[in-house]
Amino acid sequence: MSSTSPSSVVDAIIACRESLSDAEKTVANFILEHAQTVSQLSATMIARQSGTSNTTVSRFVRSIGFSSFSEMRYSLAREMSSADDRAFEGTRSISMEDVGTSAAYILENKIDELRSTLSALDEGALRQAVTTMSQARLVMFAGVGSSLSIAQCAAIKFSQARINAIASSTTDAAQLTAMLMGPEDCLVVISNSGRSDRLCRMMSFAIDQGVQTIVITRNPDAELGSLADVTLRVVARDSLLVTSFDFSHNSINYVLEVLLLLLFNVDRRENEYGLGLFNASMAGEKGLLPSIQ
Repeated sequence: MSSTSPSSVVDAIIACRESLSDAEKTVANFILEHAQTVSQLSATMIARQSGTSNTTVSRFVRSIGFSSFSEMRYSLAREMSSADDRAFEGTRSISMEDVGTSAAYILENKIDELRSTLSALDEGALRQAVTTMSQARLVMFAGVGSSLSIAQCAAIKFSQARINAIASSTTDAAQLTAMLMGPEDCLVVISNSGRSDRLCRMMSFAIDQGVQTIVITRNPDAELGSLADVTLRVVARDSLLVTSFDFSHNSINYVLEVLLLLLFNVDRRENEYGLGLFNASMAGEKGLLPSIQ
């Protein structure tokens, strides 16, 4: 495979699905539904069985980042072989008729999300993000919708790593804060889609003030990613589990925890002391006796 080709056919399809033509989406859906066996088919057989044409299959292959059908098929074969090595047995679907198998299938996809996210992460971008956050006077986490609660949780966790972190309870409040931030501050935006008018406005306000910006997203080519100083790409497989429902922050939480643990270990001794102080301050709330070494 060429160095510019995607590492995973399934992840490439999911990432590009919105930009595909209707005919290409038909091919994409066929491949996702028959991923275990489609690597044994020719382009002509895929075209016939999916009700499309050889031209559509070829165009689809290029659209998801592969230079040829044979390259995509080889990558898919390796991908499915790796999945088989993990020895999952059972129907690849979710049903109340077999809760145990359904849970195992979901777990398999969650593990694949994390593996693919690790492959997609750029080490240089991670280093830059950690350096920026460790040197910032203030780090604000921001998100909209379900990502808002992830941002608020992140602010609490990063504060325990001696980062002056905040997250507003509303997007309006976050936009006002962004206007007051400066070059010594950092804005971390969390967005599955990478598309949000409110978050784009917030980033624009921050950029106007010289704020360093980090975006964690599935879609680094969308506007948020293009605006950011650092973009960290995550991979999600929600569409394999349920149609048209982006619900998971599994891979985003993984990236946040990678950043958190890297930051915590920049000065582990000081951070452990600070964490001890934090835990002591919360001891009464948890019904424990405070203890600081």
